[in-house]
Amino acid sequence: MQFNVLTFGCLCSPYIAIQGQERIMELCEGDPNDDTNPFQFSKCLLNLPTARNYDPSMPRIMLLRSDGELASRKVTFVDDIHGLSRGFTAKDLCVKDPPRVLAFRMNHKGNQCAGRKFGPPTLSPRPWNGAMVHTDGPHPVKGTTAKKWTRGRSGLDWIWRECGIPDNCRDPIGFIDGLESWEVMIDTAELRRIAGLWVHLTELYPEGRCFLKGFFNAIEAFRSDRDLDGWKLATSMDEAHKLEVFDANRGDATCDYPVLTRVTYQLVLHVQAMRRLFSSDEPRVSLVRPREREDIRYACGDASAEGFAQAIQYPDLVIDERDGLWLPEISDKSSNLREGLNIANKLKLDISQGNHDGCELWQATDNAVWSAVCNKGMSSARHLFNLLVDIKVLCHKHDVFFHCFHISGERMIATGIDGLSRGDKESGIALGYDLRDFLPLDTSAFDVKDNRLEDWCKLWMGNDYSPPAQPLAWFRDFHKPGVHVLAPPPAAALAALKEVAKARHKRPSHVTYVVLIPRLLYQEEWRSRFQKEVDV
Repeated sequence: MQFNVLTFGCLCSPYIAIQGQERIMELCEGDPNDDTNPFQFSKCLLNLPTARNYDPSMPRIMLLRSDGELASRKVTFVDDIHGLSRGFTAKDLCVKDPPRVLAFRMNHKGNQCAGRKFGPPTLSPRPWNGAMVHTDGPHPVKGTTAKKWTRGRSGLDWIWRECGIPDNCRDPIGFIDGLESWEVMIDTAELRRIAGLWVHLTELYPEGRCFLKGFFNAIEAFRSDRDLDGWKLATSMDEAHKLEVFDANRGDATCDYPVLTRVTYQLVLHVQAMRRLFSSDEPRVSLVRPREREDIRYACGDASAEGFAQAIQYPDLVIDERDGLWLPEISDKSSNLREGLNIANKLKLDISQGNHDGCELWQATDNAVWSAVCNKGMSSARHLFNLLVDIKVLCHKHDVFFHCFHISGERMIATGIDGLSRGDKESGIALGYDLRDFLPLDTSAFDVKDNRLEDWCKLWMGNDYSPPAQPLAWFRDFHKPGVHVLAPPPAAALAALKEVAKARHKRPSHVTYVVLIPRLLYQEEWRSRFQKEVDV
């Protein structure tokens, strides 16, 4: 074996570097079937929303050792790798072995591993890239350092001052529209630095993640295929086609960022939302997950031109339902506004009264615009955006883990919520059905009743067909050469697709995947990773 220094600066350098790193890490982690291996695991448990045995206080996916404890894993951030493990007794060497064994094996493969970075086993480790996760209390908590928190808030305040908007202004767009002229240009490098900082912080505080879209849209708004707020236009496909037709070189296809960035209305609204969410002087310490098994709620809402209905199901299957008729001035408004008002009014009332403190709340809607506002921070529908910010602030205050996801209109009709909004109480949950039956986030495509996917796959795959990989295989045999069928439940799709990405990166010419996933949580969780990994 010969070790060579990788030449950086080439187009393929990052790809080759990470590919080599992943191959080395596969060797360093060893055989997961070997009971003497600190990284051994023999079982994979799925703990998914809408399942009858779902426990929100536990992770969605758990790899277990042969002794029933959580398996040891490695965590990577850029080029920094940590070994994590769990053990309870003094004789249990799995507490100390993973970091030591990982370091030894990495050094043996020519990957430098500094021993000074490893400390004794602890339930309250020191900050890693400004992130802290402690398990020394009854429930795991997460937070950041005071330095990073202050830097993040100072960055938001800097943008606000550069915009010339009063500090206590509640309607910045109204203030801007009242001026004779307003066009603010701010330093692009500083804006990108602030956006990058909040990318890290929103890993800890995901309630603010959707508001980062305004930062990156503003940064990219100078391009010819963007609108005034930075959203992509359909012309981007035409521009890309021109590059191919005229055989453009890399210089033509690459456009450097300008020195200054024009502040967009969307950026102003998103900065205001984040300043409201993260207004405390001290870093927020929040729960990693809900505390108890019963801290789970499922909600579904729909609105028609005449009426509305919103139902929330509790763990004991009790339904808290609210329906009624719109006032004439609301009936004349857009359907998007009625959908948003219906859901927001009920949630704001319940959360402010403490009915969902510390709970995980899954809200289903058949309105794609409201779902986009909740998950992408879309602010062109300004009335809906303001409703979302109010909900986020209340959830932040009451430790509510809020998830909004889109379902089809047919599924909404089946729940009976569509009927309730029209005064019909003869279907779905009105007849006593469980709301979870209509929101199968835990059901794979092959588990759907009366499906014919196996026959269809055999028809065109022939001898390459094999039964869908079980969850344990995602982390084992899935990375080996061959043709694999992947059919995870929607709530586990992102984790499964990440394993596909690792396997394809390590062996791009030797692994093939057929991916079949029900289209639930698509826009909200796994669309981006799915589109990067598949051809169709």
